[in-house]
Amino acid sequence: MTHDKTNTTDEPTQRELESITDEELSGPRIDRRTSLKLLSAAGMAAVAGCASSEVDQSPSDNESGDGGDDDSMGDDSSSTEAEVSMGGTLQAGWMLPNMDELDPPYINHTDNMAAMVNIFDALVKIGPEGGIVGNLATDWTVDGTNMTFQLRDDVTFHNGESFTAEDVRYTISRTINEELPAASAISKLQAPDDGGVVVNGDYEVELNWTERYAPAMAYLTRRGRAATVVNKTAIEEMGGDYGLEPVGTGPFKVTGHVIQESVTLEAFDEYHETDANGNSLPYLDGVEISLVPEPSTATSAIRSGDLDFLQTVPPQSYEQVASNDGISANSQPLNAWRGLEMNQTKEPFSSKKFRQGIAKLIDSERFVNEALFGLGQPAVGPLSPDYWPERDDKPQFQAYAPEEGKELIRESGYEGAEFNVMGRPGELRWARVLSTMLNESGVVNAKVNQVTGSQSSELILNLEYDTWVGGGGAQIDPDGCLYNYFTPDGIWNWTGYGDEETTNLLNQQRQEMDKDARGELIKEVEDKIMKDTPHAFLFHAAGTIAMQSSVKGFVQVPGLRAFHSTWLDR
Repeated sequence: MTHDKTNTTDEPTQRELESITDEELSGPRIDRRTSLKLLSAAGMAAVAGCASSEVDQSPSDNESGDGGDDDSMGDDSSSTEAEVSMGGTLQAGWMLPNMDELDPPYINHTDNMAAMVNIFDALVKIGPEGGIVGNLATDWTVDGTNMTFQLRDDVTFHNGESFTAEDVRYTISRTINEELPAASAISKLQAPDDGGVVVNGDYEVELNWTERYAPAMAYLTRRGRAATVVNKTAIEEMGGDYGLEPVGTGPFKVTGHVIQESVTLEAFDEYHETDANGNSLPYLDGVEISLVPEPSTATSAIRSGDLDFLQTVPPQSYEQVASNDGISANSQPLNAWRGLEMNQTKEPFSSKKFRQGIAKLIDSERFVNEALFGLGQPAVGPLSPDYWPERDDKPQFQAYAPEEGKELIRESGYEGAEFNVMGRPGELRWARVLSTMLNESGVVNAKVNQVTGSQSSELILNLEYDTWVGGGGAQIDPDGCLYNYFTPDGIWNWTGYGDEETTNLLNQQRQEMDKDARGELIKEVEDKIMKDTPHAFLFHAAGTIAMQSSVKGFVQVPGLRAFHSTWLDR
């Protein structure tokens, strides 16, 4: 897939957003032109671009409204009944030690999100042409700050319960009232228990916002997670185990989960969507997800044919896998970012000068080449070049400048400091490349600390580590890459960073409705973060996949792996 940068001159101004009429925002579909304005305002325009460029756009696809997906960006609905083979189990591999969270509003790991999209539905989705169409909603009207959704009456949860408007209310109320990680996406909704979510019978629900909020529709897709519909009965019965074997309304249901080994997905016979020809979806009987964190094991499994599909290809093996006859491999850019996180609650990282010096000792281009085998993009700050607000003149506060870095470390008073670079499974090479690079300076002594996944989690959550390569996954809006990482109460702030000016700016950009003004605030936030250096920003990842030639109908979208239209030709 090619990933074209969106020209800033094509981005909607606040005046353009305000000019969008309620009629244009109403269902049963929002056209591509209007959708692009909304999605660009939410930092999600590239998603719509994937939709329009990756799928067949025949009249039958566009008229059906089925099969397209905000997560898969399309279907194989151009195939005829004779061409599609029904049945079979896809053997898929995920390069993860554990898949321990599939509950949508809790998900903070892109690899878990990639699997979750097969299990759940949301109110709306992005259709094959890039326009917003119904998912659990059949139609909707917008009247200022009110959105009224008409819901499907033929949807069943995996536990046999019928889906109704009460499930939408429960989902949104749970996300907001329990202050779950995804709640910020719908923070402009009125309090759910005080008029924010109103149920009118079984199949109509109203959402009432505190102000006219154009990007709201983008956040009501599955990618938004805050309103991805969950099952109340299952949550009450299962408690914390719901994240392991969740109950949704999606094309596949979870029928087994062996911790640190596998997740079994079985086709849901009562799934409500069909392809353009009226065939039931999904085509597969099931998907067996094997957890294969060891790169060599994953590589061998896809090359030998033990796996039909590999969710991420180890960078050191990408060319080897791609050159295999009978295997298709692909790489595409992600908005996700990674950086060397430095624990400011411990010396010497409590010193800003020391952190700044460390950042300038790191050659991010060399890191990408040596640690990632060239599969990635050197990062300048947390926001990818493909992210709104785009700018070609981003300040190079952390640019590689080893002599300047050495001087800053000497000025900090911590010359000769010893510290660990923590390396988790699958990331040990990263730690080794970084420690080598840092030690070449002669002013610090960085040692690799090899740990297990569970050990790293404990050290990170308790702020007992020195440094590690952390970061954020692709988000709908730039706020998702910033707020929870760089505010004192941010749920993914594991560096101890808590700058008052940064926090104030982040709160201001959340409240600013003028898109251009908000963009300037976000730029100011990013500049401040780069100067303060809680992270030495390293790279934006590349999303890679590999699959056997017998795997058909799969459409690759950054960070997501939806199999509802996938089938096996064997």
